[in-house]
Amino acid sequence: MFSIYHELPPPVRPTYFYTIRSAIVGALAVGIASLLGNIAVSILHASQWDMAVMTSMEGGGMLLAFFWGGFTAGRRKMPFVFWPAVLSGSVFFLLGLIGAPTVFCVLVGLMGLVGNVGAPAKAGIVSSNMPASVRGLIVGFTQRWAILVGVSVAIAGAEIIQNQAWTYRWILPLGGVFAIASALIFLRIR
Repeated sequence: MFSIYHELPPPVRPTYFYTIRSAIVGALAVGIASLLGNIAVSILHASQWDMAVMTSMEGGGMLLAFFWGGFTAGRRKMPFVFWPAVLSGSVFFLLGLIGAPTVFCVLVGLMGLVGNVGAPAKAGIVSSNMPASVRGLIVGFTQRWAILVGVSVAIAGAEIIQNQAWTYRWILPLGGVFAIASALIFLRIR
């Protein structure tokens, strides 16, 4: 129930070991990131235009990921996962310092734009390191725990920020730390 490590073939275990840890630490960042829209509107009083820019940039990152996947073909995948995650996490870390809603929303959009381009390379690493016979088991198990952690952090973070709005200034840098830590853990996959 809590671990599938010993059920996996020995050559896959190191990949699973780092994948699940990276996903859980990344879920801490995702849980905090789920609060960004509410912080922009409720605390910083972002306009509809600011929010549109923020969400459009993230969607643009998803679109770029489609093309970026072709660019990474035949190349080492890890740099295409690691560096966008570090850049995005660095921006996330700095968000607690931003008080202007437009700047905040543009930076959140930039986070989404840059953060999404590594998805195809990450999928390539996972598929090349995990045989199809256990890939679904590993990905499903990993996602189950990541979602549980992400939702729990989002609920706890929302409760904290709702009661003490100023706390977003120290919660957001934690999200950046978790995002970068997740990338560093994923980097250990060989």
